[in-house]
Amino acid sequence: MADATSSSDDGSSDEKQCIMHVSDAESRVLSFSEKSWKKFLACASRWKKVEQSAEAEIVEKAELYIGMHVDGDVPESLSKAFGYHQQCYKRFCDVSNVGRAERRAQKRQHESQDSDTEERDGGECSDEPTRRKVCTLPRICIICNKKQRWGLDKRTKKTVLDKLSQCQTLTAGKLLEAARKKEDQGLLSQIEGKDLLAIEVCYHRLCYQEYTRFLVHPAPDPPDAMSQRYSDAYDEFCSDVIRKRLIRDKEVLCLTTLRRIFVKYVRDLEGVDCQNYLADNLKMRLKSTFPQLVFQPSTARGMGDLVYCETLAREESVEAALGSETDTLSETSFGEAYSRFVEARPGPSSNHKVSGHQQANPHTLFTASSELHKIIKEPPSVELPWPPTADDLTLRHCEQLVPHQLYNAMAWMTGFSDEPEATSRVEVGQQDHRKLLSVCQDVLYLSSRGKLATPKHTALSMAVRHLSSSAQLVRLLNGLGHCTSVTSVLEHDTALAKRQLILGDNPIPDDVRVGAFTTLVWDNIDFGGETLSGKGVGLPFLGCLGTGFGEFGGLRDEMIESGVIAEGAHSTSGIIVQPGIYLSSHHPFSSGTHEPQTKTREQTTQTAPSHCTSYFGRKQQGPHPFATGIQVEEREFIEDQKHASRLDQIYFMLRCSNEGQTIPGWTGFNTVLQGAMHPPKALVRYLPVVEASPTDHETVYAILLRSLEYADKLNLSEVVLVFDQAMYAMAQQIKWQDEIFTKRLVVRLGVFHTCLSFLGCLGTRFGDGSLRDVMVESGLIAEGAIDGVMGGHDYNRAMRAHKIVCEALHRLMFDAYLGTLQDEEQESVHQLLHGMRQSYVSLGSGFANRLRSEENDELMRLEESYKNYIEAACRVNKTFAFWMSYTSMVQVLLMLIRASREGDWQLHLSSLRSMLPWFFAYDRVNFSRYGAAYWLEMCSLETTHPDLHCEMMMGHFAVQMQDEGAFSQIPCDQLIEETCNRDSKSKGGLTGISRKTGAEQRWHLTQHQCSGITHKCQEMAGQIRGGGRSRKDLDVSRNQQDEKATQRVIETVSNMVNPFECEGMDMIHISSGVAASDEVRDDLLKAKRLGEEQCVQFIKERLQGGQVGFFFPLKKNKLLTFSNQGKEVSLGVNDKQVVLKANRDLFTRLLVTSQVRKADMREVLSFSLGPVPLPIATESGHLYQNSKSDLMHYVEELAGVAPVSPIPLESIWVVDGTAMLQTLRPCERPKTWGLLAESLLVKLVSLASQIGSKEIHFVTGQYLSTSIRNAKRNPRAGSRTWSNKISDVRHKPVPVQWKKFLGLGRNKDNFVNFMFQIWKEVSSAILKDVKVYLAHGEECHVLYNVNGEVKSETVPELECRHEEVDTRMLLHCAFISSQASPNSPKKNIIIKSPDADVFILALHHSSSIESPLLFHTGRGKNLRTVNISQVSRVLGAERTKMLIGLHCLTGCDSTSGFRGKGKTTPAKLAFKEVNAYPVFRAIGDDFTVTADVISGAEEFICHLYGQLDCTNVNIARYNLFQLGTVMETLMPPNKDALHLHVKRANYQAAIYKRALEARPEVPSPHGRGWNIIDDVITIHWMDLPPAPDNVLALAYCSCTISQCTKGRCSCLGNNLPCTDLCKCTYCENIPSEDQHISPESDDSDIENY
Repeated sequence: MADATSSSDDGSSDEKQCIMHVSDAESRVLSFSEKSWKKFLACASRWKKVEQSAEAEIVEKAELYIGMHVDGDVPESLSKAFGYHQQCYKRFCDVSNVGRAERRAQKRQHESQDSDTEERDGGECSDEPTRRKVCTLPRICIICNKKQRWGLDKRTKKTVLDKLSQCQTLTAGKLLEAARKKEDQGLLSQIEGKDLLAIEVCYHRLCYQEYTRFLVHPAPDPPDAMSQRYSDAYDEFCSDVIRKRLIRDKEVLCLTTLRRIFVKYVRDLEGVDCQNYLADNLKMRLKSTFPQLVFQPSTARGMGDLVYCETLAREESVEAALGSETDTLSETSFGEAYSRFVEARPGPSSNHKVSGHQQANPHTLFTASSELHKIIKEPPSVELPWPPTADDLTLRHCEQLVPHQLYNAMAWMTGFSDEPEATSRVEVGQQDHRKLLSVCQDVLYLSSRGKLATPKHTALSMAVRHLSSSAQLVRLLNGLGHCTSVTSVLEHDTALAKRQLILGDNPIPDDVRVGAFTTLVWDNIDFGGETLSGKGVGLPFLGCLGTGFGEFGGLRDEMIESGVIAEGAHSTSGIIVQPGIYLSSHHPFSSGTHEPQTKTREQTTQTAPSHCTSYFGRKQQGPHPFATGIQVEEREFIEDQKHASRLDQIYFMLRCSNEGQTIPGWTGFNTVLQGAMHPPKALVRYLPVVEASPTDHETVYAILLRSLEYADKLNLSEVVLVFDQAMYAMAQQIKWQDEIFTKRLVVRLGVFHTCLSFLGCLGTRFGDGSLRDVMVESGLIAEGAIDGVMGGHDYNRAMRAHKIVCEALHRLMFDAYLGTLQDEEQESVHQLLHGMRQSYVSLGSGFANRLRSEENDELMRLEESYKNYIEAACRVNKTFAFWMSYTSMVQVLLMLIRASREGDWQLHLSSLRSMLPWFFAYDRVNFSRYGAAYWLEMCSLETTHPDLHCEMMMGHFAVQMQDEGAFSQIPCDQLIEETCNRDSKSKGGLTGISRKTGAEQRWHLTQHQCSGITHKCQEMAGQIRGGGRSRKDLDVSRNQQDEKATQRVIETVSNMVNPFECEGMDMIHISSGVAASDEVRDDLLKAKRLGEEQCVQFIKERLQGGQVGFFFPLKKNKLLTFSNQGKEVSLGVNDKQVVLKANRDLFTRLLVTSQVRKADMREVLSFSLGPVPLPIATESGHLYQNSKSDLMHYVEELAGVAPVSPIPLESIWVVDGTAMLQTLRPCERPKTWGLLAESLLVKLVSLASQIGSKEIHFVTGQYLSTSIRNAKRNPRAGSRTWSNKISDVRHKPVPVQWKKFLGLGRNKDNFVNFMFQIWKEVSSAILKDVKVYLAHGEECHVLYNVNGEVKSETVPELECRHEEVDTRMLLHCAFISSQASPNSPKKNIIIKSPDADVFILALHHSSSIESPLLFHTGRGKNLRTVNISQVSRVLGAERTKMLIGLHCLTGCDSTSGFRGKGKTTPAKLAFKEVNAYPVFRAIGDDFTVTADVISGAEEFICHLYGQLDCTNVNIARYNLFQLGTVMETLMPPNKDALHLHVKRANYQAAIYKRALEARPEVPSPHGRGWNIIDDVITIHWMDLPPAPDNVLALAYCSCTISQCTKGRCSCLGNNLPCTDLCKCTYCENIPSEDQHISPESDDSDIENY
């Protein structure tokens, strides 16, 4: 009986015991009543008969303790000594529980009797044993070896007896097949090659189902990429571990153990560290390969599933251990059962036990802890020198310090390992390894009472101080035992400073090899401040204006001098880089190790200030003529780009897939191609900081001298230096005048900064040409970050965005190419690419060899055909040529990056040469001048410095920073930005410490060591990328994100103007549809040619020939772009005419002017500050368009209605004829008009016949000369569309420029009328028995077949005045529904259209149309059929009826969208704000908008821009300005412009709501947001002038004599630069061409490079 006591105040004693203790209850012990005692006796008498049960044992013990049989009277001593827990009483006296136990006991008794009978009968299983044959099997289940089995009845949910079944086939169904696939030798030995009917094989139904389930319901096969990954290692792993240990030796292993073993196999056999390989992926592969394996979930922490062979579970010992006779294991007893299971069976893994949740023996724990304590107290094997440097605080030193016994104990306790190991550390994952080392160091630090400063504690305290400058945070971590104290940090920092003084000014860092090739990298550290004066923080809007105006008129100096802002500190940092080595180097190491110092308690240091060597500059002069024998034309270097260009082209083609994307992104793709080959990790060490600004020539001169000293100490005759552009320019000016510098120093221009400048060129050329709109509207880049991307400041974000946009354009271009092929050719291309994708997945790095093979003729023909198509399209389509130049520029950028990643020096020079023309073309003066000089110097390196040229050819111009990972080298200047500079630009840097002299000097002395220690601490924490993690670009999640982003860009461009489908010589702005002027078009097309001419001329005249001075000013091209095509407004101000041109800078300039005039900003911001409101308009004065389909996608997602599949039979199609004509591919257009009309009819009839329909409607709109759609339609058509009369031209050719032909509305109307005439005359065999309705003009005709003759009739009900096909299609739907018989079921109506407008209209009107409405839309894998009626029911009437108003207000065909807001964000807000429902439902109720609608819409727009407490957009604009917003595109439109926009939205919504009326009364749009003058309709953007008169008066100057250098110039007098608005001549008051490019990025992931 259990010793369970408890105290109680009512009826229970402190000494009472529970007489029936069968649970873990610890509640009070209650006294027996007469009723409870009788029930206890009754149940005890029954439990006594249930043998081998815990309750029977309790009854026996109760008899022993009480001293009498329990079936007697109540003992007198019972009330004082015994009682019961309520929980124990419920369980012991549960009659149903007793009954179940009795039945189980009877079942066991029957089984034993049957077994005895069978033994006596010789194993025969029939009721008539004398008639049995000897050869038959015993009558037991051949699978579980039992006669009876109890199972759960799925219908009654009760446990029932599963009787034996005898097989009825020769192979027992799937039993024999399952046994063979499972390699079950025990079962095969009984049934293989035998007549299973004759030997009478028996089995339980449940056993059979479980055994053969994998055949009926096979486990899902792993994806191809998974199944083929590490295939060699997987095969060996299966052979050695799964087959031998699990199947043959019948071991039981944890899934985590199997994963760890598999990772080791991959590392040993394939040389790849796959620590990130998921256990679930291994489990999926094993399930697919070995169906006989059982995966038993484990409750033991960290173990994962238990994996064993199912034949093991059928053995008797296992059955006893697992307790599977009747009940499954409870969660609390699993660990104990598993231990018994392992002990019960023989095998190699019998030593590996799982403790489960057993109560530990305190003596055992104390003994183990004492042993660990002795080990911990032993002196450490390594001691840190004083002061410890970055090289002493590494993960390797942590591993040396931590005893392996402590490490292993922690690994076992945390569940990271279950492998016993006595002599060395157990193997765990890299991330777990770091965490275990951290915890172990905490134990060592705690045990020594802080006297043993471990690498982790020393590095973490220094890193926290360096990154945050927070003594409180250091104290907090020290109090928790994670780092040393603040005092120790200051002592450490001071000791490092003294060590630096001992080493001298230019010490060589440790581990640097003497005589090895060395690169020194120098860069500027620009510190901002954190004082109350706001270091690094300007005026509320100066952050955006500083570039344009801060440098002029002393504005910046005035603010610094007045103390408004503080000037940041500048220093120069440096790193030393040496390439890694594969084997022991023959180069000796520098004597960087010095005698340890004596530890002191000093916390400050004082030194004499250092000064740079004085530089007495000479007259500025360029280099002497050199490299005269080198051909400098770009075509001479294109050959080096062929392989890289071909790889990129193939990559883009492989990514053009409608299947699941199996090709990773650009970086991942090339990483796989590189395979396991990569250079060894480079040696990188920090150099002492130069306490001076790098913008001074003295500083650069000192750096050059210091570099020579480093070269001397390393016994190097030559050394390479890397700078950014500004420092490179000064270094070259000094070097060109000094023969020693020229001979011993090779100065390189940083690749990283070159890429930043080239990104700026891309933004200049394409930003306002729709690239900005594409990136923002697709959600790729946020509106607030787009300027950083266009300017090239946010490197990683810009690189990812350009790669995705480039890929999206390549896919659209490839689709256009496929459209020119016949169906058979398209299928051939798809099969070729599909095969190549499979080859890429299966071959990996071997795929590159296949691409180099000359046998791949089919691929080469495809490449040649595609190339010819592109060249031909560029000649006839200027929009195509413009965007093709974008993809070419991005590919040049990718080639420069590839050169660094692969260490390809020739590709580096070739791709840089291809960049130079763009620098010249777009007036990047500094990069044009010095980039050309750098390129020519590097081309002549083989002659001037042959040894260094050999190093460059070996790839040592880039740096490998990973232990493992191909395609991962980075430029030197990017390395210093990502390491030294990033570590230095922290709150713990110079800006975050005291400005006392001693602290400042200490910082300069120790900054490089503090940065290095911080870097090492981050490595300890796993925050620095290394070999432990696979490339992010190979992650499935990253691939899915990029694929979604690419699809979004494709959809966005398709909703604009697809540049590869428009036709003609016009260059179209794809987001607005406006054709560029001739001047803009010509400048954009000639930019590359002009830049190439200037580049060649510069190199030949200034570098090779010397005819023109190197520093002679470069002529600026000032090429026009789409930004120069803004709308102009002429205004009269103070008796003068002011011409304003819309652009993004005008708003900023007028804001600054308002500040100068000290105008009331509330009043100023109530104006648009531009000729058009840029939040809803383009610079050219057209509608700002967003992606309309986003609203459709959001509504579909919100409703959650699955697409209809298959399409219901006998449904009636209503086809968007306009869209069908627009999307005709070239291969679908016959050569003549007559054949084209007939082919369209054949398509329609075929479409109806496929679903057994007898009726189809082909609906088109009609052209009106005065239409609100002209604001969008006319620019899209271009300025050179032509009118083509179509009458009796059956045999005349169809125009090649099909889309341009359709761009004019009357052409489309003429063709549809011609089509009707042809259809009336076609053969009845074409029409079959299908009625075809054709809506054209205001008429509608139906054509049908009567006795082999085609008849046509007018349909009066469908004659209408609808202009657009959108509304007319809904009218046809209502007509179809009305024609149905009242007694017959309504047929489904399918609207076929790609237009989101039609989807919204159909939802709104679905409640008025009785027939079920379906909507067929999308293309490729997104093709789907949406059940409109069901979506409407799910959304409800409230939300469905508000959609038209919401759609028109946020942008449709005739109204503007809100820049940067898209369609999804307003929709989410509208559905969330219930108060907005009435406003949106009221929009369009009448053609005259009400005041309530205007005010409600204005309040909604305020909320849309985050101003939840505002109802006035002018106040919202002012609030956003106060918060620092100085871009009009980030503000809502002002009240004046918004009210006119609401009027336009209301007018369009009113037309939409009257779609079911054949002849609605529609008033003129004049005065409702549009103006009509001389039958020409224009958008009425605003009533107010762009700005107040007193602001406009200062918007420009008209200087003609002073060259804007005297106070007469109004711009100069107000500290403003002159702009294009000014009429001045020979102006010198202009901003610098080269804006400062910050290499910093918000995204620190350099893997996006």
